[in-house]
Amino acid sequence: MNFKSLFAVFTFALGQTNPYLPGQNGENKELWKFGASPAFDENLHIFVPKDNSDTFPLVLFFSGFGSNLPTAAYSEVLSEMASKAHGAVVVAWDGLTESNPLDMPGILARTNKILEFCQTKLQDYINANFANKAVVDPSRLFFAAHSSGNQIAVEMALSNPSLGMILLDPVDSDPVKMTKPVINGTVAYDKPVMVVASGLCEVSGINLGKVFPPCCPPGFSSQHFYDAFTNVPKYMYTVTDYGHADLLSPNAAAWAAHFSHFCASVADPNKNPFDNYRNFISGAVSSFISLYGFDDCGYSKYLTDSSYFDTNVAFGNANLDRCQ
Repeated sequence: MNFKSLFAVFTFALGQTNPYLPGQNGENKELWKFGASPAFDENLHIFVPKDNSDTFPLVLFFSGFGSNLPTAAYSEVLSEMASKAHGAVVVAWDGLTESNPLDMPGILARTNKILEFCQTKLQDYINANFANKAVVDPSRLFFAAHSSGNQIAVEMALSNPSLGMILLDPVDSDPVKMTKPVINGTVAYDKPVMVVASGLCEVSGINLGKVFPPCCPPGFSSQHFYDAFTNVPKYMYTVTDYGHADLLSPNAAAWAAHFSHFCASVADPNKNPFDNYRNFISGAVSSFISLYGFDDCGYSKYLTDSSYFDTNVAFGNANLDRCQ
């Protein structure tokens, strides 16, 4: 038995499971707007925990490109996010090119309908379609996103009660700055915020001078979001060796991003495997949900003690969490 396995047994005995251990996956299904029961007119991807021994918070997730990037590109991170630590029910919106990033009012009208579905019909869908009848508590709500999907997450959090925001490599514009930023100065939000940044986010993936801008416009990415929130518990992690698309699952969308080099990517996947980055993200996010969604202070150390991190991370914590 290796060190990590021994450590897992020790932490389990204390009532906690090390969230940075890999291989903790939940069950997931796709709810397509054609033929769904109960009926709904949006495409959703739903992830539930691997057990049903608790009542779980709801995480509403928005993918990159204004939630147009298929959820399948995030399946590994979201599946582990659902089952690591205490767990959560994760619902991701597949806009699938039907979401216009330039029409934020239109997007919010649709995402509020999705939230209403989660509040009124999601439990029925889980009971009818999942082997694990996990009980979801939509009042314990977190908003999460990647890339420009974070614009949706911020707007939704400012108009709906929630327990916190989880912002993964957030972008408040686009490489050619067609979309209007949603953050101007400070943001009036009084709940905890987590920001996870990739170290190569503001580096151009195609080395042709300024012809191809980086995937994250300088001044409109992670630090821009982190600085906007004041007087709240907030955490920022910069995973130094990875790029903007490196959290994606090893499928067509991920490999298109890696091989095209549109976004800067990890220089040596053998030295810094993509799995390490995805595993860090799911572990940190699950710890954040366990702390603020379950009031379990035992997970505070997994957010603040870098000895648990299995990759190079620069960490900033401007405000102490409730357990410190």
